[in-house]
Amino acid sequence: MEPLDAATLVLLRDQESPGSNSIEVLMQRRSSALAFAPGKFVFPGGALEPADYEVASDESFLTQSSTDGLDTHEATLVRASIVAAIRECFEEVGVLAALEIPIRPLDWYNASVSTTKVTLPQVRRLLQAREIKFVEFLRANLLSIQFDRVGYFSRWVTPEDSTRRFDTRFFMARFPEGQTEQPDGVEAVSCSWFCPTDALIQFQAGEIDLMLPTIKTLEQLSKFGTVQDALEYSKSIREVAPVRPSSISLETIAEFNT
Repeated sequence: MEPLDAATLVLLRDQESPGSNSIEVLMQRRSSALAFAPGKFVFPGGALEPADYEVASDESFLTQSSTDGLDTHEATLVRASIVAAIRECFEEVGVLAALEIPIRPLDWYNASVSTTKVTLPQVRRLLQAREIKFVEFLRANLLSIQFDRVGYFSRWVTPEDSTRRFDTRFFMARFPEGQTEQPDGVEAVSCSWFCPTDALIQFQAGEIDLMLPTIKTLEQLSKFGTVQDALEYSKSIREVAPVRPSSISLETIAEFNT
């Protein structure tokens, strides 16, 4: 089975407690009814859709980003993955990240009838029902994705023994001010902020369930004192090589920890 292209958005914020030198990461708990990774804590994300490439190939959306220096095909795929990660994040946890929002009253418009005002929850439901495209919503509301606000830092390919396979690119971005996370209740049944180290401790204690890519991402994030540190690191990466674990078993997790 060939893996589907997918993308994940890791939303970060600086800890609010005085004197802290750590970051927090937003994770969602997946519904136990889902076929893939039921009940696990993950970052928002999902598979790419054809419409995601419309934004990636539209010159009005092209800005300096972590795709600079890549060949045309790979750069388009990475940009489409960023679009998918942002779209999935909005659908699953209700957060619009890495967008340039015009300075005006936030009267959101329907993608197909731009004069019809709608609320963001309504837009979210329309997107989830695939009644509108994300690119249409962006254009109707004069929104542009700021690719340079998103860091591309890892890529994981689901093992061949998995029943569902994904080639997932991981991105990071700062949590936008003035927004509040809200799980959709379908894929994401809850949302929580974690200090990366605390999340790993809870996993070791059996309090939460994590996947191998999530574990390794949290380990990496635990090394950064601020969100800016993490973003600067991601922008310093010149090549993101795919990680291809041979299995999703606990033995594989132990192997990666040695």
